[in-house]
Amino acid sequence: MACVFAHKDIPDLAKYATVPVINSLTDDDHLCQIMADALMKIEHGGRLEGTKVVYVGVGNNVVYSWLL
Repeated sequence: MACVFAHKDIPDLAKYATVPVINSLTDDDHLCQIMADALMKIEHGGRLEGTKVVYVGVGNNVVYSWLL
């Protein structure tokens, strides 16, 4: 699990790693946070289909990950 600033470091780590590399956090993405948000919604509210997500805050890697 890699938590790095530069997104370009993730492919470099994966290229030389002998185990899978999980992108925990980069300046571009925060995919683990999105997975945690989705799991919380499923646990507390059921389905993701039809769910509207509203983000209030500064545009950052979390917003970008939700837009993926």
